[in-house]
Amino acid sequence: MIRPRGPSVFLERRIYRMRRKLDALRLMPLLAGILFLIPLFIQPDFGAASGATSRVMIYVFLVWAGLIVMLGALLHQLRPYLRSGGLDLPLEAQMASPASEKERAPF
Repeated sequence: MIRPRGPSVFLERRIYRMRRKLDALRLMPLLAGILFLIPLFIQPDFGAASGATSRVMIYVFLVWAGLIVMLGALLHQLRPYLRSGGLDLPLEAQMASPASEKERAPF
């Protein structure tokens, strides 16, 4: 039996993807902190010829560069959203969102 189609329960794909990208942007500092703490948990043998310090420095530089690239890619994809001040959400989605205009971040 075919049910009549009512209003969709799910968000539009564009809105859903933008929200997930914003979530990823909010998690970037946590990811950076975890990645920068990894060398502290690895206990290499700090011998004179081990070269552990140089490997850690290379790791930190690569993590730093990778985070810059990831942040740049996310911001490039979110540029239309950030310029317009928000997505054009349907009325139902605006009412269902937990953040009001006063609580929304100023960016």
